[in-house]
Amino acid sequence: MKRTRLAALATSLAVVATGVAAPHARAWENGYNAATDTCTITFTESDQEKVNDAYRQLFELIARNAFAGLSEREGAGLIEAYALDPATKNAALLSPDAETRGAQTRFFMSTGDDHSNYVRGVAFANLSKREVIEDGDREIVMFPAQAHEEGGPLYGVDLAGVAMAAAWTSAIDGGISGAKDLIVETAKENYPRFAAPILTYSKAFEACANKKDSTGAVSSGSSLSGDQLSSIGIAGGVVALILIAALGFAARPLVDQWVAGMNR
Repeated sequence: MKRTRLAALATSLAVVATGVAAPHARAWENGYNAATDTCTITFTESDQEKVNDAYRQLFELIARNAFAGLSEREGAGLIEAYALDPATKNAALLSPDAETRGAQTRFFMSTGDDHSNYVRGVAFANLSKREVIEDGDREIVMFPAQAHEEGGPLYGVDLAGVAMAAAWTSAIDGGISGAKDLIVETAKENYPRFAAPILTYSKAFEACANKKDSTGAVSSGSSLSGDQLSSIGIAGGVVALILIAALGFAARPLVDQWVAGMNR
């Protein structure tokens, strides 16, 4: 199968970012059935762990950034610890600790940035505890048209709680679209940690959208900093462009042309 320049660049990024050779062992698999015009995408347990861990860290980071914007540092620290505690199933509920509960009430009842940052932090803290690939969902059957429209980095991300927060408060500018933008922007700003697993996860849906049988592996994130990646030729702007393109496969031909022009 002839790969596009963008796919080749994404693969090179994953190899450099993880510091290991491209995997040869079969991991995720997309099988296209022309008779039914459907794809069966199967992820391994290892894929599942890497994808879920990447998104958990990404959503935790968004939550921490929101809590960092609260005006009262001591109360913000209590709320962050409670909201991100794995034992806290719903950070919107009041803490049993009186001091933390008081801080929650103050920030929720406040106006302006404190209220918005609190609600946004709680929404993404809750989102960080929801698996993108659940145990019973490692096999996905979909139409290529569905993969084209819905597949990509945010497939399987449960944005219901974030959508609710956006619907009745100004916590997230632009509503659900703004929430998606926030996720992508945060991933772009921290691309060494998230680019490889997010991009390689997306490739399974790209294969389905293109009606191609394909296999691959979800890569791990890297501990390299953005400056370190840039020093070896992986520019943040290029990674950002790939992440944006991953949101919609229809945009990829234009991006391919841009990357080709860059390499001339």
